[in-house]
Amino acid sequence: MVSRRSRLVATLLVCTVALSVRVAAAEPRAVVWAVNATGQGAADLREQFNRSLAGGLAAAGITVVSRAEIEQRLSVSPGLVGCETSPCLKRVAELLGVDRLVRAHVEVFGASYVFRVEDLGPDGAVRISLEGRCDVCTVREINEQLSQAALRLARTAVRPLPPPVRPAPSAAPGPPPAPTPTVVEAPPVAALPPPPAAPPSAVEPPPPAPLQEPPRRLRVWTWTSLGAAVALITTGAILVAYDGVGSCTPARSGGACPRLYDTGAGGWVVTSLGIAALGGAGVLFWLDRARAPTGPAQPTVGLLLRRRF
Repeated sequence: MVSRRSRLVATLLVCTVALSVRVAAAEPRAVVWAVNATGQGAADLREQFNRSLAGGLAAAGITVVSRAEIEQRLSVSPGLVGCETSPCLKRVAELLGVDRLVRAHVEVFGASYVFRVEDLGPDGAVRISLEGRCDVCTVREINEQLSQAALRLARTAVRPLPPPVRPAPSAAPGPPPAPTPTVVEAPPVAALPPPPAAPPSAVEPPPPAPLQEPPRRLRVWTWTSLGAAVALITTGAILVAYDGVGSCTPARSGGACPRLYDTGAGGWVVTSLGIAALGGAGVLFWLDRARAPTGPAQPTVGLLLRRRF
């Protein structure tokens, strides 16, 4: 009785282990093999880029090999760590039991990034390559773009290479057959539906009335200040010119006139006021231009008259 139970338990255990191994073998596995980051501060971001790529692959339902498992399985061949050649990568895929290796290169230019993500098959050859850039973006945004690129790589269907065709035996050996290129099928793009047609009985609305420029009070003060400035500067110049000139007729005074105009100080004061008024007119003109509406406006009759003036 005890032996029968032991045999039953052993049989169930063997079946469970075999089933788990079979399910694990059926699940797609991938590894983020290398992330090359160059530029200022790129070394601190390399680990974040690695996690973003692994997150994109996991979102597509692919099992990502952890770093601990990589170190454990490659401990028998430490020379494979960091290799880049196809034969070396093929051996890495065999030891890790993966059917795809993901490799990325990111260049950092301040707040801009240029990246390239590659999908390598179990033979170590590049099957798919995606390139992109992120101009003036945050670290979070570049990580999201890398995750989306890994997700697109994982969801892109790649047809397996057909088995090589053996040539028929002949007297003279012919040239080796050319390798069959890998065909990459991009995911289908959903077509946008056509816009709905307008019913024949629909009446088109009348065009909107043209906008008129709203009255601007600063323009009145601008021209008033400009006119006052011209008047003050002209008056001040006249007063400065008459300073020291005799106020009587030379024929009646018999020579030099004893009374002279003393208008120099007043003339300079009036001229200074005119210059100040001219500066105020310039400031008001700048404020009036800054507050002008940006949209198209139909000039009114008053505006046309002012422009002609």
